[in-house]
Amino acid sequence: MSKQNISPQQGRLFFLFILILLSFFVFATWLIASQQRNLLLDNEKQRDNLEFDLIGEFISESFLKNDYAVVQQFLKDWSEKREHIVALTATAKNGFQFLNYTRPNPAKKTHSLKRRVLFSQGNYLDLEIIDDSASIEKIIKKLNWQLLLIFSIIMALLGFILWITLTKIALIPLEREINKRTEEIRQHRDHLEQLVFERTQELETAKEVAEFASRAKSDFLSNMSHELRTPLNGILGYAQILRRDKELSTQQSDGLNIIQQSGQHLLTLINDILDLSKIEARKMELYATAFHLPNFLESLAGIINMRAQEKETTFVYEHNNSLPSGVEADEKRLRQVLINLLGNAVKFTDQGTVTLQVSVLNDTPPSPKQIRFEIIDTGVGMTPEQLEKIFLPFEQVGDTERRATGTGLGLAISRQLVELMNSQLQVKSELEKGSTFWFDLTLPVVTAKTELKSAKTDKIMGYKGKRRKMLVVDDKHENRLVLHGMLEPLGFEVIEAVNGKEEVEKAKEIKPDIILTDLVMPVMTGFEAVQKIRQIPELKGIIIIAVSASVFEADQEKCKIVGFNSFLPKPIEVDKLFGLMEKLLKLEWIYEESKTIEKNSEEGQLVPPPPEEIANLFELAMDGDMRGIRKRASLMEQTPELIPFARKLQKLAKSFQEKQILALIEEFKEKNK
Repeated sequence: MSKQNISPQQGRLFFLFILILLSFFVFATWLIASQQRNLLLDNEKQRDNLEFDLIGEFISESFLKNDYAVVQQFLKDWSEKREHIVALTATAKNGFQFLNYTRPNPAKKTHSLKRRVLFSQGNYLDLEIIDDSASIEKIIKKLNWQLLLIFSIIMALLGFILWITLTKIALIPLEREINKRTEEIRQHRDHLEQLVFERTQELETAKEVAEFASRAKSDFLSNMSHELRTPLNGILGYAQILRRDKELSTQQSDGLNIIQQSGQHLLTLINDILDLSKIEARKMELYATAFHLPNFLESLAGIINMRAQEKETTFVYEHNNSLPSGVEADEKRLRQVLINLLGNAVKFTDQGTVTLQVSVLNDTPPSPKQIRFEIIDTGVGMTPEQLEKIFLPFEQVGDTERRATGTGLGLAISRQLVELMNSQLQVKSELEKGSTFWFDLTLPVVTAKTELKSAKTDKIMGYKGKRRKMLVVDDKHENRLVLHGMLEPLGFEVIEAVNGKEEVEKAKEIKPDIILTDLVMPVMTGFEAVQKIRQIPELKGIIIIAVSASVFEADQEKCKIVGFNSFLPKPIEVDKLFGLMEKLLKLEWIYEESKTIEKNSEEGQLVPPPPEEIANLFELAMDGDMRGIRKRASLMEQTPELIPFARKLQKLAKSFQEKQILALIEEFKEKNK
């Protein structure tokens, strides 16, 4: 029977019983042993007394005859024959010692017995016998062992009886519990089929709810994307329009840069959340296209190099000569992965080097090529614990300042995208020494294709040829104003419409050269409007670009099917807009005059500040205080005639051109002498 059948209370009761029984046994043993010892001693004394009587009767006659030798010999023989006698002493009345017998091997434990044997006429003999107690102890020990055996048997029997009793008592609730559980199992068995049926129904319902939730999530993200991109289109659009104003002060220019950067950061966050949602729903798809790999990498290196220069970090781009010209891959997603990895490398490298290495691993003529993309930095590095977390969504490592500049989605999305490309994103890192990220892609080699270059938007003043008509269609007034502000200053005739129905009517009326139209509008959508326009013979060849806050590939594919020439996502990037127009309308842009002419003209109009201000600037320049120089330049911009000088000073201070600043200040310092 297992221990689990005995309850703790019953176990304590059993232990208490054993303890009481053991105590009783010890006490009984001590009591019986004491009684045995006393009885044996009494028996020994009685035996000795009987022998004393016999001795007295025997020696009385010899003693009265004065035959002392016989008495002495008798006592000696008597002592030697009795093994329990250790010593015998016989002393007369006058003190004469008849006998002093001692056995050669005395006992360790003895007891003595004295007796006076009286004779006639007042004579007597004192006898003292010393007995060996060992014999008595042996008898007592033997009796004790017998007693112990008896008590052990009794205790074992009582313990066994008690154990059986307790076990039986313990089995009573156990039997009840077994009966209860048996009944419960029977009930469960009876209801099992019903429960399985109900669970099946619940799972089917849960599946329907999950599918509905997934659709609701997609709808929500779609609406969220549209609703957030619409105001961002106005913010970023007007930031780009205002930055084209050459009369902006440094403070105004810096403010517009902040607006632009903040808007781009929010846009990146929106895109990352959408991408992560697509990946989790397994709806992310790659669209492979042929592109020029060297130009792609050079363009990417230029973007990262500008970021690195802002932090005084060195950026290096390395590639081997066997890099193919044309490859086939999802250019957009590959760019996204590399910008994420390189951006992180620059962010976490305050001083040092960030390197992009692109190499061909299998340098063999047949297609495809296995290409390794490797990003190496000498930044802060990571601990093994941090390496385990960096690919988790919304997980960030590093100090608080760096965490505040990211969303924690870049690496999670990058890893998923690389896996969609049939590769693995690898990483190794050492704290305070830097990190290395790399992945290998197997890309088909195709014929190199010339890429569309972005227009030089900062210098475009207009275009050559006849004036072009442009129809801008959007139900949001602010979105129409953004396109109006971007295009009308360049000489385009901009006509507006607020829905698809007006779009069709005005397209028939004015026959525009190009239509920029939103997709989701009241009355009639952009899709419906384009379908109608393509059915009108005189408008079949008109160029139509979709301008939409939707970034789902399904909408872009639908645009191609319906008849759009291209797709431009909101917020609108002016360089992409002008690049598309240049390609589709075959425009030839008119740019501003060269920087050399502008520079010479600007320097010819420089008006220096007062001598005391020149002295202050000279001290700041000698200290290398570029921030202080920029602050003084901002104050000077409040004086109209000092604006050219202040802007030139701002430009030099931003790029930390200390020698040129000193040369400029010393030039006017000499003139003031």
